[in-house]
Amino acid sequence: MGVVDPPDMAAELDDHDGELPAAGEALDGARIVGADWSGADIPDLRIEGTRLEGCQLTGASFPGLRLMDCELVDCELSGALLDGLLAVRVALRGCRLSGAVLADATLEDVSFDDCRMDGLSLRMAGLQGATFTGCAMGESDLSNVRLARVRFDGCDLTAGEVGGARMEDVCFEGGALDDLRGALHLRGATASSDLLVPLAVAVLADAGIKIDDA
Repeated sequence: MGVVDPPDMAAELDDHDGELPAAGEALDGARIVGADWSGADIPDLRIEGTRLEGCQLTGASFPGLRLMDCELVDCELSGALLDGLLAVRVALRGCRLSGAVLADATLEDVSFDDCRMDGLSLRMAGLQGATFTGCAMGESDLSNVRLARVRFDGCDLTAGEVGGARMEDVCFEGGALDDLRGALHLRGATASSDLLVPLAVAVLADAGIKIDDA
């Protein structure tokens, strides 16, 4: 499994006041600290070569957002609506995306480190080259997702949904997969041995097989 390419950013970024551009416009080469975009509604926004630190995007609606060569650090994106997101060479660290919607998103060379993502929706998204490290992803919706070259390392996907998923070169290393729904669609993935029991239980449940010693 290849390494995710990091964001290609300038060595020095221009400090930005955090004012959002109009629909269809772009932020480029900026460093934005502590901006509050909660509840903002701007379609087709483009953010390129930019670092966001401690920004608030709770409940924001950015349909068609384009993130290219960006870093997001300690940002709050809970409940954000990011349908149709295109993210290429993006790194997220210590961010919260609880209940965020990334349906139909396209993620290429994207890394999530120590992020809280419970209830995240990646329904019908396509991920090619992505890593999830130490992320809390309980009850996340990965139904009908397309995964290629994706690694989940130490992530908690308890009670998640993967029905209809398609996987190629996908690895689950440690973490938790208890009560995973749609486990038969993990075909093509590999998992570490410590996940054998929860995976077996999930696959049997998905196949409709009951264990009964009576």
